[in-house]
Amino acid sequence: MVHCDTPSAILNDLRSMARAAKSAGLLVIADVVSTLGAVLVDVDSWGVDVAIGGSQEALNAPAGVTMMSVSPEAMEEARRTGYRGFYMSLAQWEEWLDKRGVFPYTVSEPLLYAVSEAINMVLEEGLDSVYSRHLAARRATWAGIEAMGLRPYPAGLEHSSPIVTAFEVPEGVNEAKVRELA
Repeated sequence: MVHCDTPSAILNDLRSMARAAKSAGLLVIADVVSTLGAVLVDVDSWGVDVAIGGSQEALNAPAGVTMMSVSPEAMEEARRTGYRGFYMSLAQWEEWLDKRGVFPYTVSEPLLYAVSEAINMVLEEGLDSVYSRHLAARRATWAGIEAMGLRPYPAGLEHSSPIVTAFEVPEGVNEAKVRELA
């Protein structure tokens, strides 16, 4: 599932959805690309088995680094299925990275340094402060949109993402032209 649906600016309730999936005996795979580093993503207590994040969104690092957490249950399932592809094989990653201590392919060291620095900046500010800053930016953006007479989307602030803001195109405005000019 996607934690934050960026086109609609909806922040899905990952915690509740993961709980429901786990109660049905399912593994939970979550796209947290845009939320990682901006809102709480507690994969362990929420029961998220695989969380896939990216460097380029809230972490503000250059694009090109994917980060993933994998639960013991998901890793066991990967071993059980026996898929031995290369880039997408969790077993391959476990064998190379965890057991040998090396990446299974050539990695861009400057990108890793950039991600490391981005994470350090988040930790220096403090997670609670980072999360609060994003919530404050969401409130300010919504206030500005409403002050212009526009309607934020989704309709309720509690379901909207603190990372991206969307609004309904006013009647009489050609949305294709707006996107062309943006």
